[in-house]
Amino acid sequence: MICDDVTRALRHAYIEDAQDLRSLSMAVSATGGNRGVGPTIDQELVEVRARAQSLALALGDAARIAEQVELTESVPEASSVVGWRDLDDALQRIDVAIVNLRSVC
Repeated sequence: MICDDVTRALRHAYIEDAQDLRSLSMAVSATGGNRGVGPTIDQELVEVRARAQSLALALGDAARIAEQVELTESVPEASSVVGWRDLDDALQRIDVAIVNLRSVC
């Protein structure tokens, strides 16, 4: 169920800016990493939850970096220690998190 929900959220995502990344992060977190409130001894479920939450965190990190890049692009006076390279790295971490989740789904 978690895998289906996360896959659906990813499939229907339209990413145009940092806010879209942030929204997708929240959707994945809500449908994947936080579903089934309460402890469980089902190791497979624990692994799926952990990997879904890792994906949500990677999406959130990318959103934060994208927001900083967007701000720097729109307000040249705003200095930022992050740039396009950092955003590219964050997007690669998302790809890895997706592969990791798929390996247990």
